[in-house]
Amino acid sequence: AAVKNSGLPYTIFCPSWFFEMTFNFIRRKVILGKHPRPYHWLSADDFGRMVAVAYQKEEAHNKHFYMMGPEPLLMHDVLPRICARLYPDITSFRQVPLWMAKLIARATGNTRMLEGSRLMAYFDKIGIEVVGDPAEANAILGAPETTLDQWIAIQEADQVKSPWRP
Repeated sequence: AAVKNSGLPYTIFCPSWFFEMTFNFIRRKVILGKHPRPYHWLSADDFGRMVAVAYQKEEAHNKHFYMMGPEPLLMHDVLPRICARLYPDITSFRQVPLWMAKLIARATGNTRMLEGSRLMAYFDKIGIEVVGDPAEANAILGAPETTLDQWIAIQEADQVKSPWRP
């Protein structure tokens, strides 16, 4: 509200889950929470392109954009598909209940784990898809196009290891 009421031009971006965030789960071989709802996974490349377009278009000023990738997929489907092609030695993940993750985080003083647990609890409860409609972002900025299989292929072809990768 403060940004919108400031009188300055603004553009607010609300992306869904990034494919690149899967490396955090893969690195630890753990999933916090149940993730019962699919996410419209978004590639960082698509997001970057959309942000760059927003800077070039005056019609993107004073807008609140919801950005969602082209296909809804469950976390439990995404991680095995990535690992099958990029990390075949990783064949399973520990699923840690959120109550346990919060307990461990508090006992160890791990604030990142505690915040992550709270975020996962939020998504488990309401899901990300109810937050907003991506139609306006897609119309003005161009819709994200990268599917999971395309994103994995890009990672396979990438000769430089990303700092996000395990």
